Amino acid sequence: MKPTLTLFLASGLVLFGCASTETETIVSTWSDGTVKEMHRFEEGVAGHEIQQFHSNGLLHVRGRMVDGAREGTWNTYREDGLPGARSTMSQAKRKGSSAPGMPQAFRTSKASTPMGNLPECGTSSM
Repeated sequence: MKPTLTLFLASGLVLFGCASTETETIVSTWSDGTVKEMHRFEEGVAGHEIQQFHSNGLLHVRGRMVDGAREGTWNTYREDGLPGARSTMSQAKRKGSSAPGMPQAFRTSKASTPMGNLPECGTSSM
């Protein structure tokens, strides 16, 4: 029975002893109380993630701030939840090019789901 108990204790230390600590802070809210901007901090990770939301509660912008500057990939989303633009930042300056959003073939006002109204595989509507 001793080896089983030792294994159980060792696995418990791995599961619970190495857990990272995340903290979320609501920075601002819309007039109805829904979150407008939230910052997420993770122990051992440089900077913090910023999430900004549309007034309908869907995600608008997500990216990471490090030492007061935008860093890494920043994504924007439309009010209907579909992806907007994506850019890669280094010290608040764009690295390379940014994607200006979705191709016209994917933009519709009827999309009811994030994957709605996509062209079928093997067809090209562009």
